[in-house]
Amino acid sequence: MSILTLKILSAAAIFAVGVAGGLIPIAAARFRDSGRFFSLSNSFAGGLFLGVGFIHLLPKAMEELEEVTHYPLATLLAMVGLSLLLLIDRVIFGDQPQRTAPGSTRRRVLHPYVLLVVLSIHSAIAGVSLGLEPGVAASLVILLGILCHKGSAAFTLIASAHVAGIETGSQRVMLGIFSLMTPLGVLSGSGLATGLDGSAAALLQGCFNALAAGTFIYVAIIDIIDEEFMKLEVLRAKFAVSALVGDDDVPMPEPDRDRVLKFMLVIAGLALMGVLALMH
Repeated sequence: MSILTLKILSAAAIFAVGVAGGLIPIAAARFRDSGRFFSLSNSFAGGLFLGVGFIHLLPKAMEELEEVTHYPLATLLAMVGLSLLLLIDRVIFGDQPQRTAPGSTRRRVLHPYVLLVVLSIHSAIAGVSLGLEPGVAASLVILLGILCHKGSAAFTLIASAHVAGIETGSQRVMLGIFSLMTPLGVLSGSGLATGLDGSAAALLQGCFNALAAGTFIYVAIIDIIDEEFMKLEVLRAKFAVSALVGDDDVPMPEPDRDRVLKFMLVIAGLALMGVLALMH
């Protein structure tokens, strides 16, 4: 199989997984049984993302960019990628609940759109990084990390939109945009890789690998691990505040009986990336 064929199949698979993950909350909004499954799979994806960022993308970017400059450009760009998502997610927008008509509950209408922007930027950067990768084994490692998170990320995005009261038609549009971002990044990266000479392609690949490493690490720690391992006191405080402002969207928090299992899944994701790193 040629590397171009692999990239095209990867783009199609990523799109399909994204759509499937987002359609689940749309089709089964009235059911709650899927929540635990996605919480556990999200924890595994968090470990994969940490492993892809720290074990594969960042070291590879450092190796590629060391040929261009002795300045630690790779680590700088990784911090840029992380800081960019932090700026959009927690500084520019932050938590800005929007009040609806008088007498109705306060809903976080803005948050799903912020989440869409953050996840789309990350998805595009990760897709370009995959598209620029010339090796089959390394491409499969990046693809595995993307696939294991794409479905749960789409599920989280659409579930957030559903809770915020966004109409189903708008949810489908959001899902389509998010699902397309990574495949477009893959195809764009593949086109850039074929149109550039070896040194220019290596420089571009190193830069995007470093940016992708920062975004992978941000999503893993801030969006996944922090959310999945949030302390019960914090959850109770959020519930108390939501009750005081008349918001009925936050459920009564209960002790997380899966905390140890989720930690083991994070470690399993890291270990899998470590094993795959030995194979190429």
